[in-house]
Amino acid sequence: MKIAGVVLAAGASRRMGRRKALLRNGKQTFLDSLCTAIRTGGCNPVLAVVAEPVWEIENNCRLDGVQLVLNPDPSRGQISSLRCAISHLSADVDGALVVLVDQAEISPGTVREVRLALEGHDAAVAQYNGRSGHPACFGRSLFEALQSPAAEGGAREVIAACERSGRLSRVDLDDPGVVRNLNTPGDFESFSGG
Repeated sequence: MKIAGVVLAAGASRRMGRRKALLRNGKQTFLDSLCTAIRTGGCNPVLAVVAEPVWEIENNCRLDGVQLVLNPDPSRGQISSLRCAISHLSADVDGALVVLVDQAEISPGTVREVRLALEGHDAAVAQYNGRSGHPACFGRSLFEALQSPAAEGGAREVIAACERSGRLSRVDLDDPGVVRNLNTPGDFESFSGG
């Protein structure tokens, strides 16, 4: 299956005080680190959904083979960014694997396992120590539902519907990046050891 990789990176980062996509994980920005992981994990194409000013991303990230997708109104929440990504996918894409820029890094092996778990299911969701997180992978069969009013509050209801119908694969992984959510300068300092 051809699975696109999507990094949602359009949030305002108000609590962090600066754009999370541009924070550094070693020598790489968070955005570059995540794009590399999803590409290495077998996703193609790789999209990053961002907000204005786009030039900040273009000037500070490598973006090797990454297609930038602009969310013109990220105040509508993460679902609006996911919808922007879906609208940019070609007809030959079988699904979309989604990570959040808040995660900073994730293992390519994690990406690979969640991507492969989509086979025979409508969605696959990573878990760490029993907690659901990202990547979340959605088959093309769910794209319409993700664009519908039922998903206005986010993708959780679509995932819940998949679970109720037995079409969800939960993937237990030994990768704390699955549930990492860096939102404040303190979170970033703890993560970076600084």
